[in-house]
Amino acid sequence: MVLDAHLRFVKILTYLAFDMSDRKKKIEQLAENIQSLRRRTVINFAHCAEGPRVTPAQWGALMLIEQGSNCTIKDISTSLKISSSAATQLVDALVASGFVTREEYAVDRRKTILALSRATKNHIAKMKKQVVGGLEKTFDVLSDREFDQFLALTQKLVTGLSNKN
Repeated sequence: MVLDAHLRFVKILTYLAFDMSDRKKKIEQLAENIQSLRRRTVINFAHCAEGPRVTPAQWGALMLIEQGSNCTIKDISTSLKISSSAATQLVDALVASGFVTREEYAVDRRKTILALSRATKNHIAKMKKQVVGGLEKTFDVLSDREFDQFLALTQKLVTGLSNKN
C-alpha cells in the first residue's frame, strides 16, 4: 500500500514536471482552495468561540505574545507584516479589552514587553481546544492514510519556507 501511494505520488510529480502550464493552473486552484479553507475555518472558529471575541489579526497577535518571551510591538509589526502604528493600535485594543498587559522589561526599562493576562491564557487554551475540534471535523473527509500524507506534505512545505527565510 505504501509503495502504491508512493508510485502514484511519483506519477503525479512526473506529470507535473512535464506540463508546467498545467502545474501553474493547479497552483492557482490550490491557492483558491487554501483561501476557501482559511475563510471557512475562520468563520467556523468565530461561531464556535465562547466568551470574548477577537479578530483574526488580534488572534495572530495573541498567538505571537503567547509563543514568544519578551514580545514587543515591533515583534508583532514584523511578524504580522503591518506598520508600527497598526501594531500599536492592535495592541492598544487588546490592552483595553484586558487580553494583554504591558510590562516594563527588567533588563532595559525603555523596552515594553507584552504579556497575556491570566484570563486570556485560560481563554486561549479553551479556544485552541475548540479550533482543534473544528479541524477534526474538517479533516474527517480524509482517510487516515490521506491525512498522514497531507500532514507530511504540508510539513515539507513549511520546512521549505522556513529554510528560505
